[in-house]
Amino acid sequence: YGFASNSYYFYVSTNYGYTWTEVYYSGGYGTNSITMTSNATYLASAVCAGYYVYVYTAANFTAPWKFTMIPLYNTYCYSAVIASGSVGTTFYLVSGQYIYKSTNFGQTWPRLSTSPPFGLYWVAISCDGLCQRIVITGRDYNPQTGRTGSAIQYVSNNYGEAWQRLYYNNTNTSIHVYSYATVISESGDFVAS
Repeated sequence: YGFASNSYYFYVSTNYGYTWTEVYYSGGYGTNSITMTSNATYLASAVCAGYYVYVYTAANFTAPWKFTMIPLYNTYCYSAVIASGSVGTTFYLVSGQYIYKSTNFGQTWPRLSTSPPFGLYWVAISCDGLCQRIVITGRDYNPQTGRTGSAIQYVSNNYGEAWQRLYYNNTNTSIHVYSYATVISESGDFVAS
């Protein structure tokens, strides 16, 4: 299965990307990121819309799409990235300086109270097959000047309850990446940026 977007439309493929079928029009808001469980049971998309993130979810390729608005607490939306595991209805979303978690397939999106330090703008998130182990990438970013620094990564091994900074080969050297993408394996053993 495949799930893709070209700004305003969502497409699915059931033949390894050979052909694509349009399944939804997002109302002209575009798409910042998409995710799908590995068994194609759940699909989701996130997009910035001023001081909100719009999230679209569907239970499968043919189900009706649901729409949810998430307020960003007086923070303008510059990026919205969504992630899911291989099964289940848990999704994580990062936007600005906040991390949100939905355990009911996108019906509600409470902000995590245990997030890494402020001052970083989260630009990437990924979770393992159960969404127990989560890796996020944050960048020093000043929206007024548009300046960014290198990215710093944090990991949670307990569903986002506690976070620790990732270090290179168990040393005190921080991992700095210049990437807007982070992927973690289904087992949670491997991370790539």
